[in-house]
Amino acid sequence: MDSVGELKRIIEWIRPEVCFRCNKCVSGCPVAKKVDTYRPNRIVRMAYLGIVDELLDSEEIWLCTQCFTCTERCPMDVAPADVIIALRNMASRMGKTHTAWVKMAQNIIRLGGILPEMGIVTWDKKLIKRADLGITIYKRTDRTKLRQIFKESGMPLEVE
Repeated sequence: MDSVGELKRIIEWIRPEVCFRCNKCVSGCPVAKKVDTYRPNRIVRMAYLGIVDELLDSEEIWLCTQCFTCTERCPMDVAPADVIIALRNMASRMGKTHTAWVKMAQNIIRLGGILPEMGIVTWDKKLIKRADLGITIYKRTDRTKLRQIFKESGMPLEVE
């Protein structure tokens, strides 16, 4: 199946054709507030019109923070965030995952989480860990399971 057909199959329940470009998704988007050219409704429109390959090659689909404000604000229940997720998944399966996402995934596999355990550094430069502060220490995810999930996603990872 071609990329246009695959995307239409994935997002058929979203009904992107009902978007009338009211810009409510744009006005609430934290990325659009910082990146003048970023428009969730434009991504939806391009997907609907079949301009999928251009989207899969663009940086735009990787800018979304997945806050779902666009989806919550849409008066037509279009769900731009879900369209973007579908596009990212397709791009990953085609080996087009953004390098920043690959690095984040490598970090997740290496550490079992996005970041190492954080603490605070005192004025006299002593590191105080969460346990020392009586703060919950989050359980790390099984790295073997994470490797399998990322492998199935098609994300190109080269991690020990």
